[in-house]
Amino acid sequence: MGEQNTTLQINSQELTIDTQNPWMDDRLDRKFFADHLTQIISRQVNPCVITINGEWGSGKTFLLKRWQCELAKRQYVSLYFNAWDADSIEQAPLALIGELYGFLKDCDKSVFGELINELQESCSKLFRWSSLTKIISHKIEEGAGINVESDASHCLDEYVKAIRQKKTLRKVIEGVAEKVFAEYGKPFVFIVDELDRCRPIFAIEILESIKHIFNVPHCIFVLGVDRDQLQQSIRAVYGDIDSLKYLERFFDLDMRLSCPKIRPYFNHLYNKFFPKGSEVAHYIVPGDVDGRFRTSLLHICEYYELNLREIEIVFKTFIAVLNFQEIQGCSYPILLAVMIVVRLKAPTTYLNFVNSTCNPRDVLDLRFKRDGHLPQCFGLVMATIYSSYKSSQDELPFDGDIKKLLDSNMWDIKEPNNNNSTPEHIIPRFVTEALAYRAEVMEKNQRRPEFNPALHFIQPIEEYDTPTMRDKVELAKYLDMIS
Repeated sequence: MGEQNTTLQINSQELTIDTQNPWMDDRLDRKFFADHLTQIISRQVNPCVITINGEWGSGKTFLLKRWQCELAKRQYVSLYFNAWDADSIEQAPLALIGELYGFLKDCDKSVFGELINELQESCSKLFRWSSLTKIISHKIEEGAGINVESDASHCLDEYVKAIRQKKTLRKVIEGVAEKVFAEYGKPFVFIVDELDRCRPIFAIEILESIKHIFNVPHCIFVLGVDRDQLQQSIRAVYGDIDSLKYLERFFDLDMRLSCPKIRPYFNHLYNKFFPKGSEVAHYIVPGDVDGRFRTSLLHICEYYELNLREIEIVFKTFIAVLNFQEIQGCSYPILLAVMIVVRLKAPTTYLNFVNSTCNPRDVLDLRFKRDGHLPQCFGLVMATIYSSYKSSQDELPFDGDIKKLLDSNMWDIKEPNNNNSTPEHIIPRFVTEALAYRAEVMEKNQRRPEFNPALHFIQPIEEYDTPTMRDKVELAKYLDMIS
């Protein structure tokens, strides 16, 4: 059996949490948020439901799992429940109660032993009612004969018992929370994650169970959700209603987990997909010893204003394309990154870009055409885009013939604004100054400074093998196999 290739993984392995130092890999500063959350729950006596609202990729799961470890260090009793893992269970209340039951069985029997038995008994009686009504409904659907009088009477009797058992069950849960508070002087914390990813009806039933069964003193629920997605689930079940108003009756406090800034999140993903010390960097970008690809990819994500979900899609798509056996490394990684982003943001422009039937400037202008400015260090990306319109490497050598670009109508000619303090960022003056600077340096035979914005268009073109139209079409063959 051959050795497994772990170089190009589309899904990276989840990092193991150090329970003694859970925040050691906190690159997005989520501990600051967690500390304030702990302060809030430490003062709560009455039942309370808190939502951690954040969009996909904002780090909710990262936060909640590490926060649970932090709570354990502070002698809180907490339970982490991934609702999505239980999504296949038909009865959502059973999933919540079952999670609590399993948790208590692993705890100190001397503290919770009697409550465990009571929880099991009350739960079994409560769900007997639900099973009975389904049996009768099934009989009716199948056209089977039923004794209306006896079955209805039995059903009503079971309903009365179920209501009583529901109250009993709530008393048992209240007893659990009281035991925790008496033992540790802190509330019992029930963490529910991934609720917005569940089936709409399952998510709603979880919320209703929290409200009607677990609403007891000293019990705090903390839910990690994307509220926009959860509102869509509400509308999927109840139609066009005020889903925000509907959700407000379940939540006592809504905390907003702000999206991380692009650069820290990008660096987190880059290190996650391309682990330092592995051979992946050389495999993806042979010879990229100065990290030029990493820098260019960051600028692409920033320039095209990708959100967190889109940035991760770019990484996964990039790795997926490289997994095709025909590709041994990637000769034009920057072009591939641009193509992935353009396809993501504007599919029609992507098709025109691949076929070279649109202006290169159209690819740059996907950023909602806000202005005529381009960021620093974007020269290599620009050179890659323009170069991919060449039919061959010899058609337009970028190392000494940039002037042809200026003379063509590819650029939007704009005079710098008098109020602009950074005219070197404006095209084409930026390129013109770069040409002038290069001529001056070559004439004086001086060593180039370590960093100068004007060089970031010229120098990369001189040292980098730029792609052609054929290279772009070839990459599109692989990229178009991924939906």
